Amino acid sequence: MTQFIDELLSGSVSSDGYGQLLRLIKKQIVHRRWPPSILAETASEDTWSEDRYSAFAHQFLIHIIEKNKLVLLKHLPAEARHAYFLMFLAQYVADRIKHHQRQSGLSFAQLRRSAVNVLQKDNKIFLRHQSGSRTYWYRSNSQTDIVITEAELGELIAQLPSPHIMPGETRIHLHVKERLKDILEIAGCLVEEDLLARMLYRNLCPQTITYSASFETIPDDSQPPVPVQDNHQKTIIQILASLDEADRLILKDYFLAAPEMSLKERALRLSMPKSTLHHRLTAIKTIIFQTFTPISEQDGLIFLEKLQSALDDFH
Repeated sequence: MTQFIDELLSGSVSSDGYGQLLRLIKKQIVHRRWPPSILAETASEDTWSEDRYSAFAHQFLIHIIEKNKLVLLKHLPAEARHAYFLMFLAQYVADRIKHHQRQSGLSFAQLRRSAVNVLQKDNKIFLRHQSGSRTYWYRSNSQTDIVITEAELGELIAQLPSPHIMPGETRIHLHVKERLKDILEIAGCLVEEDLLARMLYRNLCPQTITYSASFETIPDDSQPPVPVQDNHQKTIIQILASLDEADRLILKDYFLAAPEMSLKERALRLSMPKSTLHHRLTAIKTIIFQTFTPISEQDGLIFLEKLQSALDDFH
C-alpha cells in the first residue's frame, strides 16, 4: 500500500500502484461491511460490484485531493502514512453514512429512543435488570446469570433477516418491538441496553452501519474527540524544548510552510548542505511523532496549526 501513497504524493500513479488502492478499498469494504450507500450516487441495487468498488475508489481519491489531505500525508514520516490513509478512508465513509442517514430520515439516536420507549412501556414482555449504572434486558425464559458479549450476539443477529426500514416509514415502533423480541429471544440471556440498541440498528438499518476498526467509532451526530487545548499546548512545549533555534527555524520553514519545495531548494534557501538538512529533518520528525500521536485526522490538523502558531511566536 505504501507504493500507491508514495506515487500519489509524487503526482504520478502507476497501474501497479492503482491496483494496490483498489485491492485495499475492496478489502476494507468487505471486512468492515460498508454498504453501497456510501457511493455518491443513488444506488439501484443493494450489493457491491467491481464497477462500484472502482467508482468508490475514484470518489475517495477526488475527496482527499480536493480536501488537501495529501498535504498532511506529506508532513508525516513514511511509516505513519498508511495508518493515516486508512483513517482518511474511514472518516470519509463515516461522513457518507451520516449523509445517507440525513436523507433516509432515520438515525441511530432516533431508533435508540424508540427502542428504549418500547422496552420501558411493554414491561410484561421485556424484563429489566439493573446492575450499578448498567441496564440489561431479557425475556421471561432467559438466563439471568449470563451476560452475552457483543461478538456472540453479533453472530446470532447475523442469522436474522433484515427488514429494512425505508425512508418515510411511519410504523417504526412496530418494527422495533418485533425485532427487540427476536433479539432477546435468540440471545437467551441478559443483553446490555446500549449493545441491544446497536444490534437493533445494525439489523433494521444495515445500510447505515458505522465503521469500526483500530480507529474510534464515530457515533451518529457527533465528531471525533479532540484533546483539549491544554493537552496540545503541553505537547508542543515539550517538542519545542527538545529543539534548538536552528531546528525550530528548519521546522517552520520546511515542515509547515511550504512542503512542495524540494530538499535541494530548501537547503540552498537555508544555506545548509543537503545532507545536513536531511539528517536534521529526520531527527525533528522523530521527536514530533514520538511525542505526539493524533487520535483522528482532525486532531492532527489542529495540532499542526497550533504548532505553527507556536513557532511563529519564537521568531
